[in-house]
Amino acid sequence: MSTRWSEKDLYLLGSSASVDIKLVSELSPDESRHVIRGLWDSRGFIGLNLGGYPVTSLVVDSLDLAFWISEYIRAVVGRYIPPRNLKSGLIWVGVSGRKCLPWLRYIYDQSNFVSADKFSKAKELISILEQ
Repeated sequence: MSTRWSEKDLYLLGSSASVDIKLVSELSPDESRHVIRGLWDSRGFIGLNLGGYPVTSLVVDSLDLAFWISEYIRAVVGRYIPPRNLKSGLIWVGVSGRKCLPWLRYIYDQSNFVSADKFSKAKELISILEQ
């Protein structure tokens, strides 16, 4: 990509209502991390499921976007977790269990633009997983 994006621009791109997969697929892994964090902060879940199991997930409306995120999850946690189609027509993508630890570190470490609420939840889940 010829234009250098700021971390804030990339974060805001991820937190926007619609993410252009053609645009984000051209970003470097470091740039993509900020877009993914914007997505997670605006639409994601970080916490324990009803059974008390650690989960961090996201629901998107684009299968291409879900696959793009899943490839980053594979690169970070070392396992491919395929997106899941939901009855609503949306697509779930995420990680659970101990694999949440490297994923949350990937999207939140050394980040200047974060949702205070999601960052707090990420730190809390990281603390639980490090025990």
